Amino acid sequence: MDRRQALVRGATLPDRADGATLFADISGFTPLTEALVNALGPQRGAEELPRHLNLVYEALIAEVQHYGGSVIGFSGDAITCWFDGDTGIHATACALAMQVAMRSIAKIEVAGSATVELAMKAAIATGPVRRFVVGDPEVQWIDVLAGHTVDRVAAAERHAQKGEVLLDPQSAAALADLLVVTEWRDGYAVVAGLSDSVTPVPWPPLDLEALPEAEVRPWLLAPVYERLQGGHGEFLAELRPAVALFLRFGGIDYDQDEAAGQKLDGYIRWVQSILSRYEGSLIQVTMGEKGSYLYAAFGAPIAHEDDAERAVAAALELRTPPTHLDFIREVQLGISRGRMRTGAYGGKTRRTYGVLGDEVNVAARLMSQAQPGQILVSQRIVYATRQRYIFHPLGLLSVRGKQEGVPVALLLDQRRPSLQRPATLFAHPLVGREQELERIKRLLSMAHTGAGQILRIEGVAGVGKSHLTAEVVERALALPMRVVIGNTQGSRQRTPYGPWRQLFRALLGLSEEPPRGEPSARWITRQIAQLESLLLQGNPEWRLRLPLLGDLLGLPIPDNATTSMFDPPTRQNALFTLVVEMVQSWAQRQPLLIALEDVHWMDEASLALTLTVSRAMMRHPIMLLLIHRPRSRQEMPLLASLARLRYHHHLALSDLDLEGIKALVKHRLRGASTRLALDLIQIRAQGNPFFTEELVDMLHESGALRQREDGRWDLSDPLTTTLLEANCLAREHGQGEWALAPYAHLSAVELGLPDSVHGVVLSRLDRLPEAHKLTLKVASVIGRTFTLPVLAHAHPLDLAPATLEAQIDHAASRDFVRLETPAPHVTYLFKHNITQEVAYGTLLYDQRRRLHRAVAEWYEQSFAPSQVQNDAADPLAPHYPILVHHWHHAEDEARERHYAILAGRQAAAQFANEEAISYLSRALLLTPEDAVEERYRLLLTREAVHHLRGAREAQAQDLDSLEGLALALGDNDRQATVALRRAIFAEATGEYSVALAAAQQAVTLAMEASQLRLELEGYNRWGWVVVHQGNYPAATELFERALALAPQAAYPHGEGDALCGLG
Repeated sequence: MDRRQALVRGATLPDRADGATLFADISGFTPLTEALVNALGPQRGAEELPRHLNLVYEALIAEVQHYGGSVIGFSGDAITCWFDGDTGIHATACALAMQVAMRSIAKIEVAGSATVELAMKAAIATGPVRRFVVGDPEVQWIDVLAGHTVDRVAAAERHAQKGEVLLDPQSAAALADLLVVTEWRDGYAVVAGLSDSVTPVPWPPLDLEALPEAEVRPWLLAPVYERLQGGHGEFLAELRPAVALFLRFGGIDYDQDEAAGQKLDGYIRWVQSILSRYEGSLIQVTMGEKGSYLYAAFGAPIAHEDDAERAVAAALELRTPPTHLDFIREVQLGISRGRMRTGAYGGKTRRTYGVLGDEVNVAARLMSQAQPGQILVSQRIVYATRQRYIFHPLGLLSVRGKQEGVPVALLLDQRRPSLQRPATLFAHPLVGREQELERIKRLLSMAHTGAGQILRIEGVAGVGKSHLTAEVVERALALPMRVVIGNTQGSRQRTPYGPWRQLFRALLGLSEEPPRGEPSARWITRQIAQLESLLLQGNPEWRLRLPLLGDLLGLPIPDNATTSMFDPPTRQNALFTLVVEMVQSWAQRQPLLIALEDVHWMDEASLALTLTVSRAMMRHPIMLLLIHRPRSRQEMPLLASLARLRYHHHLALSDLDLEGIKALVKHRLRGASTRLALDLIQIRAQGNPFFTEELVDMLHESGALRQREDGRWDLSDPLTTTLLEANCLAREHGQGEWALAPYAHLSAVELGLPDSVHGVVLSRLDRLPEAHKLTLKVASVIGRTFTLPVLAHAHPLDLAPATLEAQIDHAASRDFVRLETPAPHVTYLFKHNITQEVAYGTLLYDQRRRLHRAVAEWYEQSFAPSQVQNDAADPLAPHYPILVHHWHHAEDEARERHYAILAGRQAAAQFANEEAISYLSRALLLTPEDAVEERYRLLLTREAVHHLRGAREAQAQDLDSLEGLALALGDNDRQATVALRRAIFAEATGEYSVALAAAQQAVTLAMEASQLRLELEGYNRWGWVVVHQGNYPAATELFERALALAPQAAYPHGEGDALCGLG
């Protein structure tokens, strides 16, 4: 608060100050989290937690500012506060008031769970501090409180217990006559009150509008500021996978070193530059007794599919500061990953952007246990990055709040495996690419005979580019051709010549890393000598340009008299010329296939070298294979340059068709699958091979796929039931095996997906402008297909149709959606279900509720009937199922029940029995027990459906319930109806004596109620039971009685039944 007040006044705060530091730590959020998760599920529980968090912070921060304090920073469940010029009396009064406020909100009732109690402990220390603003303003400024006083308050906090206010010895001695001390604990004073009242000194009202944008912007992360500026602050909160990185450091004397502020600022700016390079975010900088530490997040607010790798790569760099920061000592790091709740939290007047979750605590614990220079990671990080990094397992580590230990590993270094034979990475043969392989075969043959070729394979993530590349490599080796491969990794995309370094080392036979036990200096010397020898053997004239290869290979080769004279452009041109000569020379000895993967991430130098080699290979036996994700020529100018070469070929990979998916799944499971299993896999993966394999593995490993007796793989019973209850299934051609219904909306069905699938899509979504991203989120609520009118109605920002259309067109250009139906009935389609699901998954439950309500209301308003006589005449009738869906997720039980009844009856009339049961059962669940008439009608309809399905046990249960309801209603016609239904049931189960008695009862009750139609049906049922008993004369008499009632009853169906009985 004091910093903002100063900004408004145009003043600056001194970097030295004297006053009181208050540290308040809230406990109980871990059991509260567990209770919320148990009661509401993991996603809903994670969302509800911050609401309680904000309620507590609002009460506490209000007291801080009421007594003239300022919240300097947040760290987990704690806040650090500063009271400038205070002797400690206002800080103490504030802490006592915070305890009073805390007691009024401490007990939290969780539905279906026990009461959870929160508590707070507060520690106070007085004395001098340093006040710094650190960080790059282009990234974010951070307010920091540092010095021995801050260390003292951290030490005091360790002595405090729940519900206490504790002052350190120095502060307690200065206020001894004013304190009511209940206990002295190792010199620390436990304070229960003050001997005299303390007058609050609240801050004056603050005119935030007085702060210009240039003053505000540097205090926020750029993605956060962009969302707030776009009016999307409410949608800043999201649930997403993220990675937490904690780093502890020392080496700065904040009290005695006048340059401490500059040193800390320089270090934080360097940290921010490393994090920015990997697109991570610095969330917190905190000072304490055991050193300073910082917290960074990857995956929030911007996500990538390789966030874990980016965090690990950043940690390796952060472990060793550069020479100009050599005063930094004892760096310790911890990393973990998991599903986290991101967004703003705090009070109304002081908030922060945070990334919260259980794995944040794990990462902090790992940091505290690491030795200086060590990086400890959780098992989740190991699983996500083990292909690229080397770890040493350390066993289990106890973590507060977890009953069992957490598996921990020590990060050693980056793994640099040889990928020169990629076919070994795939366990199954390539499927569904026969046409592409035929074309590639011709190009390989041309290159092998001396006509150089460039083949560019383009495709989205997971479509099978790498697998196709592996097959190309195998075919090239068989010709034979020499093969070398360079790969650009996302977290290393700015490494100069990265992929070319990899493939040139392969061509020269130089290892990527030293053998175990060999000192790196010796290894480098040996490699330079080996390289010099190879050049002399290949072409003695190359030796003069040996230092240039040091740039390419990452070897420190001293310049000679010639190369030392080169300026940078000349040096690069000379290097490129040397590379071209060497490649051409090698190709003349043996035809050469050069494959470069992930070209879309390639650094600028590698792109330039690639173009140079491309232009020099037309008359040489070289095949250049370039693999990348979709990019426009504006995004990657290399594409336009290559397109002008006549030996350039472009192969765009599309998704696999159903036959390809069937073959892929069969290979993966080593057996055939049912239609339902294939439907689910196909609609989830949308033909994407990688997603398909991930999904199949996940379903298999979780037990969601089971092998039937006939050897085929099918969905497990629980998963099938979940889909059935969500109205996502239909019988194939109305009969036979289950299949996914055409209208199935899987976004709201909790089936589970691999995080890696979400990560890929979430990464692309995050690169959209915030307004466009919000529009896609709203569209995801509508369904996989959506139209502009409903999108405009549901959108929270009330955008003009033209604006929405432009945003959707932009999304279409980025391959998120496509035009399904042209004008005049324009309809859009998410290209992948998974894209829709990921967008939907970032919405919080409250956001979903409001958006689903808006969509449902649009349907009701757009298809509102003027006069409705029956369901068939209702314009809404085709939309009953979708209205059930939207009102269900809007959590409006009354509207959901209304449409579930209509949808159930509609399905029953259409002989869609499974769907009818689902809707009617849901309607019954939502119908109050005292709504006897409504429950009677619903049960009567459901019982009839059970009869048609032959579900006798369920039918019997419904009949028992109907009998009780009919008696409660007390009229003979309903009792007659139930008796008639009982007769039908008993006849179907062969209990003819029971059926006879029930039919006779139905006739008697119908006569008493003067219900001719029921009486007619009763005689018919009585007659058929007698037929089963072989008493044909009696049956004839009963059918004739029914026929006699037909004219008056006006019931043709009953008349026909009687005539049938009479033959």
